[in-house]
Amino acid sequence: MIKQSDEEDLLREDDPADDTESSTEQPDGEDEEGHYVPPPPPPLPKTDATTKIAWLALFGGPAYLLLSAALNWNLQGWMLFTAVAAFIGGFVALVVRMGDGPPNDSGWDDGAVI
Repeated sequence: MIKQSDEEDLLREDDPADDTESSTEQPDGEDEEGHYVPPPPPPLPKTDATTKIAWLALFGGPAYLLLSAALNWNLQGWMLFTAVAAFIGGFVALVVRMGDGPPNDSGWDDGAVI
């Protein structure tokens, strides 16, 4: 039979708060050795107004349709047509403006390196 004092002794032995010897701290300097700190990322490229409007139309048209469906708004025909046309127009504008050739700085050889 286990006495209450024996239980308290066992609990004290297993208490991690009392363990001061098992510290995970390392001396200064050893923790930072071998730790890679990446350089800051480059700034985002500037976009022109046409690209911004195309992105707004691409996401704004479906967002308006979802909002109107969620709030149970009664859409007239021209509003529905405008939202769908904005989505399609934004997609087409972004695809047309996308470059289809190799980058200017790729050099004369764009093949794989083995």
